[in-house]
Amino acid sequence: MLYATLDYANVFFINYKCCYSTFENLCKRGLVKRINTSTQYIDDIHFKNRLDIKLWLVMRDPYSRIVSFYKDKFVNCYNGYLNNPLKRYDDQGCQKRMYKYCNESKIRSLDFKLSDLISAMKRGYNDPHISPQADVLHINQFSGQINIIRIEDDEFANKCKEIFGFELLRHNSSDSEHCLDALTEDDRAFIYDKYKRDFDLYKNS
Repeated sequence: MLYATLDYANVFFINYKCCYSTFENLCKRGLVKRINTSTQYIDDIHFKNRLDIKLWLVMRDPYSRIVSFYKDKFVNCYNGYLNNPLKRYDDQGCQKRMYKYCNESKIRSLDFKLSDLISAMKRGYNDPHISPQADVLHINQFSGQINIIRIEDDEFANKCKEIFGFELLRHNSSDSEHCLDALTEDDRAFIYDKYKRDFDLYKNS
């Protein structure tokens, strides 16, 4: 997804599980603009012949992103459904696709572990929430340098405040810190190989 500040001077490439909900919230509040990437947007009057546009890719540590996806979609959502069956949290595409790789009852009983997600990914499970972050750059029509903003950086909030002029409050943030230890060495090796370009961008920015 692609968003721009109201003056169109800053353009953000955004993936799911990388501040997507935050930017959607900003869009609804009229604080950023969503760019239609199915068009030749580089020719838009707001962008054409401008030399002052800064390009930003908001990135998350690939290990943390996988864990966040697991906690958000296979723990918190089903916890929400069990606590409030009248509100559906458990009917999303990412969950339905998983039923091909894991018994639905195991997921609904909250017996679905992080290792089960990794195992499913090894057998072919995929979802836009965990597509490589670098893939979003395929929609880039600009020629300028891509600047990386890492969510985990201590300066993330300050950098965003510098760009937007206000503090960026993250929405739908699934904390991954306490689950990272559940990743085995084999899990980490698999994730590293699958998302190598993401790791390169994240570490070398």
